[in-house]
Amino acid sequence: MQQGRDLSPRETSVVRLVARGMTNAQIARELGLRETTVKGYLERIFLKTGVDSRTSLGVWWTRREKGAG
Repeated sequence: MQQGRDLSPRETSVVRLVARGMTNAQIARELGLRETTVKGYLERIFLKTGVDSRTSLGVWWTRREKGAG
């Protein structure tokens, strides 16, 4: 599996908002979720992408988006 390839649509939404610099609380409000739910999504996203921090996730997403366009 290519890392990050199997993100769900909701996980992708969370990643996009993390890359914009939003906090878990802000993401939760934006997506109508609980903050603990956002944390759970992030844990799964970190496993799927192989990154271990929000900063690394933002960099990973930015590179992925530049490569796709």
